[in-house]
Amino acid sequence: ERLEYLGDAILDFLSADFLYTHFPHATEGELTRFRAALVNTDALAELAQSYGLGAYIRMSKGDELDGGRTRVSLLCDVFEAIIGAMYLQKGLDEVRQFIVPSLIARKNLIADDTVSKNPRSRFQEWAEGVYGITPRFEMLSKGGQEHLPDYEFGVYLGDKLIAKGHGQNKR
Repeated sequence: ERLEYLGDAILDFLSADFLYTHFPHATEGELTRFRAALVNTDALAELAQSYGLGAYIRMSKGDELDGGRTRVSLLCDVFEAIIGAMYLQKGLDEVRQFIVPSLIARKNLIADDTVSKNPRSRFQEWAEGVYGITPRFEMLSKGGQEHLPDYEFGVYLGDKLIAKGHGQNKR
């Protein structure tokens, strides 16, 4: 967890440095959204999967049977920990050389406004533009197991429930 903490900070720094250089006219808010798109849990889990890291994670048989080797949050954590370890062993320049090609590969995706804003933000902008109402998101229930929760959320426009959704994290 300590290596994960360090790796997370290094990834934030390197992605901020990359974006500052490659998007010289972007505002602070745009750079923040771009960074979130570059180093979010899903993006880092994809990188972990591309290196086959799931196969190397030590875990209990129960966690393995519950899909632990493909769990997005765990893959992200492992990738961040590896970045932290790489930094301690090889230094910042080596980590930069390792991670920048992945940032370059995602550069065009993050520049696209539909990717740089999360779905919730895009929906909120649409609802406010069309209906003049800011949507409200409310947790309806929490189920599942402690290590594999299932959250159900409702989306309201005014007092009207317009949609429900569920997933393994609150986002």
